[in-house]
Amino acid sequence: MNEHSATPAPHPYTPLDGRTDAMVSAEGMVRPAWAAFAEAWFGASGVARGRIAADARRQLDEAGLSYNPHLDAGREHAPWRFDPAPVVISAAEWTTLSAGLVQRARLIELVLKDLYGAQNLIATGALPASLAFGAAAFVRDAARWDRPPRRRLFRYAVDVARTADGRWVVLDDHVDRPEGHGFALANRVALAQAAPELFVEAGVRRLAGHFARLQEGLEEETGIEGRIALLTPGPTDPAYFSHAYLARYLGLTLVEPGDLAVREGELHVKTLEGLRRLDVVLRSVPSLGVDPLYTPGAGAAAPAGALRAARLGRVVFANAVGAGVLDGRALAPFSAALTRSLLGEEPVLAEAPCLWLGEPAARDAFLAAPEAWRLTPLRAVARPGGAPVAAAQTDAAALARRLAREGWNWVARGAVESVTTPALLDGAAGGATGGGLAPASWAVRLFATCGGEGWRAMPGGLAMTAPPDRGLDALPWDGAAKDVWVVGDPAAAAVVPQTAATALLSRRRRTAHLRRTGRDLLSRVADNLFWLGRNAERAEAILRVLKTVIERMIDASAPDRDPELLHRLLSLRLEDPAPAQTLAAARARIARLALDPGQPLGLGRTLDAAYWNANATRAHLSRDAWRDVSALAADPVWRGAPEPGRALSLAGPVDGAIRSLAAFAGASHENMTRNFAWRFLELGRRVERAQAVAAMFSALVAEQRPNESAALYAMLQLCDSFFAYRSRYLTTPEAAPAIDLLVLDETNPRSLAFQIARMDEVMGDLPRPTPYRNPEHRLTLQLLTALRCADAAPLAAVDDAGARPALAALLADAEATLERIGDQIAKAYFAHAEPALTEVMAARGTG
Repeated sequence: MNEHSATPAPHPYTPLDGRTDAMVSAEGMVRPAWAAFAEAWFGASGVARGRIAADARRQLDEAGLSYNPHLDAGREHAPWRFDPAPVVISAAEWTTLSAGLVQRARLIELVLKDLYGAQNLIATGALPASLAFGAAAFVRDAARWDRPPRRRLFRYAVDVARTADGRWVVLDDHVDRPEGHGFALANRVALAQAAPELFVEAGVRRLAGHFARLQEGLEEETGIEGRIALLTPGPTDPAYFSHAYLARYLGLTLVEPGDLAVREGELHVKTLEGLRRLDVVLRSVPSLGVDPLYTPGAGAAAPAGALRAARLGRVVFANAVGAGVLDGRALAPFSAALTRSLLGEEPVLAEAPCLWLGEPAARDAFLAAPEAWRLTPLRAVARPGGAPVAAAQTDAAALARRLAREGWNWVARGAVESVTTPALLDGAAGGATGGGLAPASWAVRLFATCGGEGWRAMPGGLAMTAPPDRGLDALPWDGAAKDVWVVGDPAAAAVVPQTAATALLSRRRRTAHLRRTGRDLLSRVADNLFWLGRNAERAEAILRVLKTVIERMIDASAPDRDPELLHRLLSLRLEDPAPAQTLAAARARIARLALDPGQPLGLGRTLDAAYWNANATRAHLSRDAWRDVSALAADPVWRGAPEPGRALSLAGPVDGAIRSLAAFAGASHENMTRNFAWRFLELGRRVERAQAVAAMFSALVAEQRPNESAALYAMLQLCDSFFAYRSRYLTTPEAAPAIDLLVLDETNPRSLAFQIARMDEVMGDLPRPTPYRNPEHRLTLQLLTALRCADAAPLAAVDDAGARPALAALLADAEATLERIGDQIAKAYFAHAEPALTEVMAARGTG
């Protein structure tokens, strides 16, 4: 590394003895590229450093940046570990590094073109046949098309580490679905907002040009008016945040496999108004499974016929299906020779130590010292949530036999000792020692895209740290993430080229027709918004039951502290019967309802479902609305053991959670455009509240019971309408006035009639295939008419058996009708019939 011009600035940071450090030279001087950061960081107070770290992490937390190795989008989401101390790369270093990145992308593009075309590299022996024909990642039906794709590679990523001798070595290639753009972009945005002055002083190059080129490359395939989507596996994928963040930044539609359908050889996305053709799919799902007709896989990532649509030239996948054949270390043993033969250049990037075990000499070297290597599948790559899975190493003889049979599919990775970089010690931003910084090993993922001007590298990346004594053979996803700064060229940092200077939201799309309808809302998104409204309302109903019961149990003098009534209230949300009508049993049921994750209708499951729905619809929610839902779902108070002794201590958290849901409702109501997204969120809320009111009245008021005023008072409290009742009647709650207020009054936002009237209004603005009302709208209008024709006095009338037959009949009809309305909404807007057999036969007919 360049030592001669290091800056003798004072600093408290101490590198490790015998290790090269990225920031500080062997003489203890700060390297020039790091000077601005070191001066700002070490010159700041501990409080100021702590503020930068806290602000950056808060920005990421509010953005919802998380990954989930357990594939459970509700309970197990883990916070993103972010280190605000960046990795700094000088302009001179970046010139070399970016040249190597672009060179490798060009090489991989040529190799892919040959493997899926003439296959001359295999014929001449430059590549072994097993690299393609022995690999599941080689998609045979993507080869030798009559109309091959114009470009097979649109974006590329590579993991590299820097060794003590100054070389950049390749740890992994990411070709099939290069991941991490969204993570890198989110890190940059968070740190730039936390320390904007530092960015200006350091002359950090911007990332916007990279994403503008990616967008340009996609638009070249379809034109400005074409439809482009980013295909993600969905919220269970560990990198889902990165997919969603990138889609929002580029203004692309984020789609999941269930959103797609194939019709007449074209790939379509399901929207509220039917199917809309897709022209380009930015693929973040693996090639295996893109088309279940041709590619094996555990789950279909696209519908049957998707690959045929690409073969016909009617949709472009970026990257092309089958690119994963060069993932991981597949190219490592051959890259140097191929660079010389195909590009006529010397390789810029070296390979990390790697033995391809398809060669007898390499197998012998590995078996002679297996402890010095890590055995992994050839194409295994580091993904969020874990490192490549090592092979199970049995005894030496069994391992030798296995590698003799299938060594072509395995590599032995050797670890490299990277230079160290300053890393923030956990909780030590304000510490005096080292300014809170200590040396750590690190590797970085770099990105390149291909646009009209060819391949360009993104001036930055995603760095991950590891303990300093750990050798690296892959990107350490279990460490902390860092932003990567390319500095040293102030002109490049301050001025963005004109093609990238205009904001991505306005560039290129300004010729689109003005519209306000939002009719392209995906059916899946509408479904999730509908259920977000339902689950948020359901959570509030559970919380109000808990509040009503807990308040009565805390107040020993309450006249309505009747155990039988308390258990009836809890049974509104718990299906299991009470073992005994006692206060002790009520405490146990409170704990189960609030804290037991195994309760199907409990609070924990409901909050998880709301979080899942919100996470899948974030592009349509305001930042405040998302923050309210995510913070409530992540609150550890609802993750404790369901112990009866905790029941009454939940009074405060219950009140706080009700306020959070009220804030979510307010943010949704005040900040969402009145488009289809808002309508389905509103519709879900009204359907759920209507069902809750009908169910509560059926359970508490449909039959006259002793001390009925206590049940009516509880109903008024559950519906947050007690003061509305008192302002009208100034009397003890009675049946007829309560029925009028909570069932028939369209001016009370908590009444059954109000919910049905709002549903009627919202449904009038939903798309319909004919001039007539849809079935769900007709059902809503029938129910609304029944409520408007009802009279509170007959509904409150009691027969000889103590029942209220008119009220019971009306409520039963309301509950049944609301169930039918929900089913009709799903049938009309969330499902599109898929004639899969037609696509299967058509595809087979093409051979």
